[in-house]
Amino acid sequence: MSIEIDWEVTDAPSGGDENVSPPRPRDRPNPPTGAPDSQPPPAGRPRRPWWVAVPVVLALAAALGLNYVTRLGWRHIQADVVALIRYEEQQSEAGELEKVLRVQDYSNAQWLAVRTAQVSANRSAPLPVPVLSRVQRTPEIGPLELIDTELVRTEVLRHYQTPDGQAVAFTLPQFYRRQSSNADWVRTNVPDSYWGAWQDWRSPHLFVRHSDRDQAIVDKLGPRLEATLSAACQLWGDACVNLPPAKLYLSGFVGSLEYDPLANVRVRVEFGQDGVDGGLPTDYFLSIPSPQLAGLPADPITEQYLTDYLAVRLIASLAASATSTQREAAGLTTEAVNRLGLGAADPGFAGLAHDLPRGDAEVVSTVSASQVVAGVTLVTRLHPADSLTTYQVQTGDTLWGIAARFGVSLESVILLNGIEDPDNIQPGLVVLIPPTFFNR
Repeated sequence: MSIEIDWEVTDAPSGGDENVSPPRPRDRPNPPTGAPDSQPPPAGRPRRPWWVAVPVVLALAAALGLNYVTRLGWRHIQADVVALIRYEEQQSEAGELEKVLRVQDYSNAQWLAVRTAQVSANRSAPLPVPVLSRVQRTPEIGPLELIDTELVRTEVLRHYQTPDGQAVAFTLPQFYRRQSSNADWVRTNVPDSYWGAWQDWRSPHLFVRHSDRDQAIVDKLGPRLEATLSAACQLWGDACVNLPPAKLYLSGFVGSLEYDPLANVRVRVEFGQDGVDGGLPTDYFLSIPSPQLAGLPADPITEQYLTDYLAVRLIASLAASATSTQREAAGLTTEAVNRLGLGAADPGFAGLAHDLPRGDAEVVSTVSASQVVAGVTLVTRLHPADSLTTYQVQTGDTLWGIAARFGVSLESVILLNGIEDPDNIQPGLVVLIPPTFFNR
């Protein structure tokens, strides 16, 4: 009888209903081994109060609620950013410059300058390769990646067509940040922390300087480019003997898009003071933007096309180093491009040698080191449709008048010729006249 009384006092609900089920096993202490299930707990062992579980239940409910709110907030972020990407695409292609610039990061003047140029050309993104044409298809937006609480990254896939009609596709990493905790999202530049440290990739005919971020694509394209440059040197015979490798610089600086980045430009790149804080030596490179800024090939066909396109420009760069005149460099370039079957990558280079004007004087394809001004400086440029010309200064000429006569900017003439005092030029001086597309 004592057992029944103890049971009713400690565990059974009031009312004495004999059909009431006993407490669940987890609500009562485990019975001693071999004891009947109805045996009371051992004397002296206190039973755990039911309210001890309340904090655990409340904590679990809070965690589930927080998870729900977080997921709900992330869905809102995704919806906002995707809507912004769609808006940018539509307004950029319509040339609505003012509308597009309203949703750009105003804290970066260089970024705004680049986006302004892109939208002015009715583009929502840079052309990964200048000779491509955009295919009007709805871009495909990849999953969003949360970089930090106010910054997200995604990849937008766009479709293009090569000059010979081949379909290619590139994905462009795009970054969006929130101006403040309650503000809308805006498109912004690649953060500095994204790039990592500088790395070098070397082979007998090619030297690539790139960031950690581009390591994977350089590992893919580097060996293919080396094989093509090696084949070009075999065609040229002794021209490549003791020739330094072609140098390629994958720039992570958004300002690199201010000039035509995939044209054949060799620029002086300064990486910092030599030997200080890991700074790399100043040197001359064929400079193109990182694929993180221009577009990553989305499939093997596009990857091969980009390889061929870069190979053409590296061949031209190597030919310029192997010769003393622009005509000689163009001849070697045309020969290699045609015989290696690279004409479809950029048809202009297949007939480069035939497009150069004929004359008594040959234009030297490089500028001496004494003529180079500090900073990022144009050294030489080969272009399928344009070539450098020369002009001999006459008595009474001004540099401004010469620039106006040829329809180019004064700054571009100064930059190309390394002129220190534009107001003091002497008769008889021969100046190089840049093509009109370098009207900086």
